[in-house]
Amino acid sequence: MELGAKDYGELIEDVMNKRITLRELANNLDLSISTVSKSLSGSSEISEDTKRKVIQLATDLNYSPNYHASRLKTGSSMAIGVILPSILNPYYAKLLSGIEKVLAESNYKMITLFSEDSRRKEEDCLYRVLDGSVEGIIICMARETQLSGKIQHLQQYGAKRIPKVFVDRLYDLIKADQVVSNDMESAHEASNRLLEKYKLKNLIFTSLMGDIEIERLRFQGYALSMVRHGLENKINALMISNLSEFQRHLTRLLKEQAVDGIFCANESTLKLVLEIMRNQDTNGWGTIPVTAFSGSAVKKLSNYPLLHIIDQCAEKIGRQAAGLLLRRVEFGYDKRFKIKEVKTKII
Repeated sequence: MELGAKDYGELIEDVMNKRITLRELANNLDLSISTVSKSLSGSSEISEDTKRKVIQLATDLNYSPNYHASRLKTGSSMAIGVILPSILNPYYAKLLSGIEKVLAESNYKMITLFSEDSRRKEEDCLYRVLDGSVEGIIICMARETQLSGKIQHLQQYGAKRIPKVFVDRLYDLIKADQVVSNDMESAHEASNRLLEKYKLKNLIFTSLMGDIEIERLRFQGYALSMVRHGLENKINALMISNLSEFQRHLTRLLKEQAVDGIFCANESTLKLVLEIMRNQDTNGWGTIPVTAFSGSAVKKLSNYPLLHIIDQCAEKIGRQAAGLLLRRVEFGYDKRFKIKEVKTKII
């Protein structure tokens, strides 16, 4: 059956609000399901003209394979679950990009869920993919989970032992592979550079992160640098997750000129710090050097002249995590878990 322009347009309109199936593709093209399936997989048994028509219609109708049906035939869902704290953070967007690139190279699809840093939502996300619908899981632990220390749900493996790789937030009690930044080392190096370049005496560490492990590691890197420069009596930290309280304390320090440099533990802290400095009535804007961990091009957006970024290389972390997980999926369970550190870049 040949589809005319009118018939084709009506078909597109009919399926816009529903998922198209392999059978419907076959019926609309007057072909067998087997022929359509082989056409989509690029089989040499099917003529180029037929494959072209099938692929064109499948593209126009946004056809996607039914992975649950595929699983019945192959024994594999060819899917990886990814559970992250947020969809809005640019760092996680880059992390997802790295994961997706590696999975696509091996013909895996990605099922992405978000915990919103809630332990309960993280648990819900985990159980949604522990039903055998994925072959492995990449997860960034929710902040609430890490603070509570209640990680029992993270040790569950479903009907079979589904491998997991944890990213970004290091947690020693987790018995699984982890891929993280070299947080302490990079904080130490970035602090050294700031102290030496600007001859600072009152470099302050700031953070909104809320007492999670990477915050402590980054603070330790900063503190080691202060000690190295004989400033152990000047170690000063503003580690407050309440935004208004943070703003009040930093504003006071700036007005008292008690700060000559600022270290920001993450991008959200950096954005608030720059906002506070911009709103000051003093002439301090652009005169205090700032360094920060960041996952986006905030330096270009902020227009702040003395800003030094520690690029967390989120996409690289995502690629490494996906590669490590796929090796686990292919070669099975191994008790020898790995912690991989990805080196950051100071720019």
